[in-house]
Formats: sequence, structure tokens, C-alpha cells
Amino acid sequence: MRRGLRLGRLSLGFALYRGRLCLTPSHWLLCTRGLEPEAESLVRQLHENLQLLPRQHLRPPAEDSDIEGHAAVGELLVRLDGPPRSRLPGIIQSYAYVASAQFPDMALPELQRWAQTLHPQLAEAEELIAPPTQRFRVSVVRDGQHNFTSAQAMVAIGSGVGAVMPWKADMKAYDIEVMAIIHRSRITLGLSCAELGESRKGATHPSKLPTEARAWHLTDARHLRFSTARLMLEFGQLQPGEKVLDLCGGCGTIALEAASQFSNVHAVTADVSGKACKLAEEHIQVAESKGLLAEGSRVQVVFRGIAWWRQTTDKFDAVISELPFGVSMRFLDPEILAAALRRVLRVGGRAALICPRGQTEAVKAKLDPAIWTDWLCRDGNVGGISVHMIRFRRTGWRPQLD
Repeated sequence: MRRGLRLGRLSLGFALYRGRLCLTPSHWLLCTRGLEPEAESLVRQLHENLQLLPRQHLRPPAEDSDIEGHAAVGELLVRLDGPPRSRLPGIIQSYAYVASAQFPDMALPELQRWAQTLHPQLAEAEELIAPPTQRFRVSVVRDGQHNFTSAQAMVAIGSGVGAVMPWKADMKAYDIEVMAIIHRSRITLGLSCAELGESRKGATHPSKLPTEARAWHLTDARHLRFSTARLMLEFGQLQPGEKVLDLCGGCGTIALEAASQFSNVHAVTADVSGKACKLAEEHIQVAESKGLLAEGSRVQVVFRGIAWWRQTTDKFDAVISELPFGVSMRFLDPEILAAALRRVLRVGGRAALICPRGQTEAVKAKLDPAIWTDWLCRDGNVGGISVHMIRFRRTGWRPQLD
């Protein structure tokens, strides 16, 4: 092994595949960092024989937890009996795992030479995804300080892969997508398990994580990833038949995800923006017209800011929200938020929030420990921004304010 390079290789079991003895490739699943336990739980519901493998080769080192960027994505490494079923809930994308390595001083020549050593792993991963052609493209999502760009890394890795595999490079009409996640000094490589199809070929940005779609979604405006919304429902422990509120609902992503995934749910999406509420109503109409909502579930849009909920008599089993970021943070008053949550949540109700890191302690400071319990805070990354996922529960003690 060359000095300065540490490879992350896994001991893979043997199995008969297509009539011959070979290594059984593992699957690399991308999810929202901070919500890996919820992603694992959802995948287990679909794959009973799932085997969770050690993640230390894939996860960013602990000292990198504050790094902001899309490559700080959450990762799971699992072994399945076959390829992941399409549209795994809570998963951004699935890949046939190839290899992982760490370079103290990452440089383009090292990336190319490393890629040239991966013929066995690439061949096994190719068998797993069974592409119709051997046209390939490299995609790179990168964070950290490097002396190269993502585009240059694509070329270096592509040159190394092309030198050892009988594949033809094609940036648009490709059937094999080699994905590289470069996070500071670590790189992880996999082959996409997505069914690319004509509409997918050449449609993704090679330096961004794959986009996601829902049949009811009509806009390209910024919104929470659907997979993240699904994981937040798990994080908030939502159950069929419950009533859930999104205080900062935007175009209705969390509420629609809840009503489409859980039966007999009453989901309310609220926002201070009339434009966002109008778009949410349009999304609901599409979901209803296409029969996308679960049995007995419905979604309601309310044109209200957080402060209004301090006066309501409505009660909810859960509040699940992505709190405002960036310039919109001026609308977030932790004291008003705490008062609204105290007002709307039933005894035993849960709040599950994506919170800007700079606001987490301020929010916690406004939560009376006599009223709130079971505080949980995880480091996370949403949209390339470092955040906290926080959850807490309403106790049975009811102060005079109620």
C-alpha cells in the first residue's frame, strides 16, 4: 500500500451470483445527516434481511461535524439480498458501494491512480446494477479545501476508471453513474442504483446530490427534500390517525408527505407567506386529484405566522417543522415559538424541529423544563447547511397560561 493512502475496504461475504462465485457488493445509501437511525428504520421495514455494516469508513470524522456543504451528507452502508427497491423512503439515492479512501493531502494524480486500482470493485458493482450499456459518467460532490475543482476531480476519476474498465465516457447518454463524495480528506465511490431512463440521462447536475420528485410537486423553488421530510416524520414519531402541524410549511412539503404516507392523518401546513400558501393549496389539489393521499388523510393550509398560534384553541399530536434559515431567521423569536408550541401541543405531544445551529440554545432556554421533557439534539446537515435536529415532548403539567 502506497504511503499516505488509507483504503476503506470491507470484508464482503461470498454468494453465487449469475451462476458464479463472487463477492457480494454492499449498498451505500445517502440520507440526511443526523437522521441516519430513522433512515435505517425505514429501510428495514422494506428489507427484512438488511444487514447494517460498519459506517466508520463513510462518515465524516467527528471534528468535521461543523463543516457546511452537500458532501457532509448522512450515509448508511448495508448489505441486502438484492438491489435496493426503488424509491426507498428517506433515502436521497442508493449506490452499489465500490470503495473508500483517505488522503492526508488529496490531489488529482492520487485520485486518478487510486481509481485505477478499483477494477475488481467496479466490476462487482457493475454486475449488481446491471446497466443496459457501458456508457458512464462521473459525478462529484465535494466539501473542504482542495487544490482542484469538482470538475477537475470528475476528469481525474473518470480517467482512472476508464483506464481499467471497458466503459465509454458519455456525459449525457450514460447508463452508469459513478458517484464520488469527497469530504475533506476522504473520498467514497459508488455506482448509482437509480433507473436512469431517457428523462434522467444528462438531466442531473454532476456536482450536486441527485434531485428528488413527487407527483404533486409543481415548483423549482427551494423546499425541504422529500426524503428529509419523510425522515422528520419518523423523527417526530408520527402515527396514523394523528393531527400534525407544520408551523413554517412553505409549499406544504412536510404536511403532504405526512398525508401521503400515513392514513387518517390531519396535516396542517401554515406559513406567513401568502405566495407559499397558494402554492401549497395547488400541490394539495394535485395530490387529491391523483389520489396520492393515504386513506382518510387530508391536508389543510393556514395563512398564519408562528405568533398567531399562541391564541388558538386547536390541539395537535405533533409539530414537525423546518425553522427559518438565513435572512428569514429574523422571523424566528424563540420565546414566541415556545409559547406557540405550549399552546398547540396536546399533553404527550412531540415537537420535532430542524433548527439553525445558532438558535438551538436560545430555543432550549425558552422551554420550561416543568412543561417539556425528553430533549434530544442531533448534529445534522440540510441543504448543505449544518443544523440541529431537536425533539422534545409536552408533559402532563399544565401551567396557568393554558
